[in-house]
Amino acid sequence: MASEPIRTLVVEDEPSARHLIQEILQARGHDVEACADAETAWEIAQRERFSLAVLDLRLPGMDGVELCRRLRKLPDGGQMVVMFVTGADRLEDLGRALEAGADDYVLKPIVDADLPVRFALAERKIYFLQDRKRTEEGLARDALRDSVTDLVNRTLFTERLHRTARRAQRKNQMPGQVTKYLYAVLFVNLDGFAQVNSRVGYEGGNEILRQVGNRLEDCIRGADTVARFGGDEFAILLDDMKDVSDPTRVCRRIDQAFSKPFRGGGEDFRLTACVGVALSFGSAVDSAAIVDEARKALIRAKEEGPASVVMFDAVVHARAIARVQLESRLRSAVENGEMVLHYQPITLLETGKVEGFEALVRWNEPDRGIVGPNEFIRVAEDTGVIIPLGRWIIDEALRQLSEWREALPEGELPFVSVNVSGRQFTLPDLAEQITRSMDEAGLPEGSVHIEITETALMTDLDTARRTIQLLNEASVEVHVDDFGTGYSSLSYLSRLPISGLKIDRSFVSQITNSREDREVVRTITSLGKSLHMAVIAEGVETERQHEELRALGCQYGQGFLFGRPRPADELTKFFHGREARA
Repeated sequence: MASEPIRTLVVEDEPSARHLIQEILQARGHDVEACADAETAWEIAQRERFSLAVLDLRLPGMDGVELCRRLRKLPDGGQMVVMFVTGADRLEDLGRALEAGADDYVLKPIVDADLPVRFALAERKIYFLQDRKRTEEGLARDALRDSVTDLVNRTLFTERLHRTARRAQRKNQMPGQVTKYLYAVLFVNLDGFAQVNSRVGYEGGNEILRQVGNRLEDCIRGADTVARFGGDEFAILLDDMKDVSDPTRVCRRIDQAFSKPFRGGGEDFRLTACVGVALSFGSAVDSAAIVDEARKALIRAKEEGPASVVMFDAVVHARAIARVQLESRLRSAVENGEMVLHYQPITLLETGKVEGFEALVRWNEPDRGIVGPNEFIRVAEDTGVIIPLGRWIIDEALRQLSEWREALPEGELPFVSVNVSGRQFTLPDLAEQITRSMDEAGLPEGSVHIEITETALMTDLDTARRTIQLLNEASVEVHVDDFGTGYSSLSYLSRLPISGLKIDRSFVSQITNSREDREVVRTITSLGKSLHMAVIAEGVETERQHEELRALGCQYGQGFLFGRPRPADELTKFFHGREARA
């Protein structure tokens, strides 16, 4: 059941379907207004505010698509989640529905077990939007100073953190920059402060909070910031640190400052504090993410007991040094030709035929051997190394594909699929680079696919649309990688000329055990079919998963069941062997 009621508008002309939808929503604790036609619904929607609308696609008079367009134009209509109900024979209308602003759909005849899953997904988005709106409204109301301590408050702290993050990114990307611009966020929470208020009241507690703020400011430099976030929680921004050990020194000063008693309401109190620390390495780090990391570290510190200090990710100092070293080695690795590609087959599920390969980058590190991308891709993206690395991956994958195609009969020519990072995807010359590489390799149309994550696409839809159009003009297909894991509206699929969806392995791995994951896979497969997109399931490891995916109508599969990623030379020997047998 939902945590709070959602005001819902249900428009369905079939009484049995309308009553079923209404009963399920009410059982989940929601406030439902139901009617049988769009005209009545429109009159109601102009008087009342709804967060969820469940609309029949075809209604007498005004249809559901037109009603959806009107709802979207209402104040806060853009925050509404719209779900359509339609028959399986009307899937061709879904394109119009998505263009009008639909977020999801349910097929008729309605199955009781399907609706709770779809409603749960809708609730998740609604609560996210409501929380975000409340946060934005709260920030707009706040002043820049805390009324109790006269410290910087959450709003101004966040603004300063954003400026610091942008400054760090700019400086760390300057040519020839050797010393990294470092900063850190510390969250400080007083241990047992509730007992202070219970003994001396809120005014006495406020006296102590002011003293805490003063002592924390004594522990930092003038360029740093102390803020009160509310209650007994404080935040510290250490800007432009000279050494990764600076947060540790500040924590020691805090411990020393708290060794003296605090006085409030005529009484003395000995207090301690738990501290959560998150350290940033500057380049392309999201300020919201570092706040989240510091909060998580604080939670762990409080679990460990009073006066505990926890840094996000164990031994962060060692990791800081290791990361700087990794950045340097990574740049050299790209320049020295230490990167290699492995290739994993993409198989047609119905026949088992290998249709293509995904190119996966590996680092042949001189001291360690083959290193997987999880250890270096994030650093490559943060430092900009992903740009030259990405160019090399495209050129090498297309060159290798050309070599293989020469060894195969005309009817067995594969395609290659290449991952592109969000940073690389925004480059204005991406399509030109791929076209040039295709021409140099002598590759025909349709032989190259590009994979981009849902999150990267949603960062800037206008730029994404232009890039995909250019790639399509070059006969390059664009597929959405890890589909279903990003947080976005399905409506973007109708706005972008996408050719395929890759179902994330997290859903595939549980398809035989979890009804909800099976439903997600079924929904993505149906959506792909209705929008004429290829659907590829990632992470297929068992024959049962293979059979289930095939039964659901999924076209392609990729995973250890069909083959592990293999070096190019192994596949070259395989292809030449087939040529000899032919």
